[in-house]
Amino acid sequence: MQLLLVILFSYFFCQYITPLATMITFNKTQVKLNGSIVLLPVIHFFLLALLLVTLIGLVNKLTLLALLLISLLHYLLTLLNSYYSETILNFCQLDNHWYKSFVALLGRKAIYASVVQLVYVCSIYFVLWLLNQVGSPIYLWNRVITLINLELSLTSIDKLLLLGIMLILLTFGSSQLIVYILQDIKPNSNQPEAEQAATLDHENNELAGIEAQMKGLKHNVMFEKSWESINQQQLKSSLKIQYQLFNELDRNNAGKYIGMLERVLIVLLIIPEAYHVLTVLTALKTLTRFKQFDNKNFAEYYLIGSMISMILGLGIGQMVRIILLS
Repeated sequence: MQLLLVILFSYFFCQYITPLATMITFNKTQVKLNGSIVLLPVIHFFLLALLLVTLIGLVNKLTLLALLLISLLHYLLTLLNSYYSETILNFCQLDNHWYKSFVALLGRKAIYASVVQLVYVCSIYFVLWLLNQVGSPIYLWNRVITLINLELSLTSIDKLLLLGIMLILLTFGSSQLIVYILQDIKPNSNQPEAEQAATLDHENNELAGIEAQMKGLKHNVMFEKSWESINQQQLKSSLKIQYQLFNELDRNNAGKYIGMLERVLIVLLIIPEAYHVLTVLTALKTLTRFKQFDNKNFAEYYLIGSMISMILGLGIGQMVRIILLS
């Protein structure tokens, strides 16, 4: 069980905190990563896991074999993901599938990323189970239920490893998930109105230029534009479009780290069961964005992001409290 926790901690640390973590999750620039770049986070994982098992005193031949097999498997999975993640997402957004509902869910970045993480975690367990380094799934499930019921006594090392995993998921892991969720619910820019506006203004392609400028910005922006057209009967028609682009990475990543601190504070308040202070925390966070609430679209995105962050903080906070009490 302890070896499993060590490997999971090493995996989540290298997945969410190392510089290459976000680079290999989705190939946004459509530049295929070569094998050497994908190999770097795998090497980080192997070295960190090896260091931890050495410090704890879990090193033996089977442990080294398990680390090598897991590293090799993760390298192959990461390579496949870096090459085919966008292909899979685009395929899932097609409408001609008889299994459309399931595929549509997988086409969401948040769902797809969660499934990918689940595959990685299951691969870790599978290798350890093949080498008899961890119990059966039923045994692990019973251990989890016993832990939730506060009937399982954890060692200090187990607590530290579990708390480390929770901290990573609470901060960097949750931030990445929230970004994907907000991207999933962002309105599709390929709307009929946008196409009509582009036709009206096709001579200088102003619409494409505006969109390119907005995508280059590193903060939330809204743009409003009107087009007019006169037909042969001298009848004038106009079209007014309001564009809203939300880039979750604010200047200096302030919003990202504010969300991390917010969830950490939520957990710290849950441990002593000081739930009433959460309202004060929410109010303070709202004050920092008060002037931007005049923008309805921003207010909706802010509310969704804050609610997701709060739910994640409450859920992980309860798990931390259970770990500390065990």
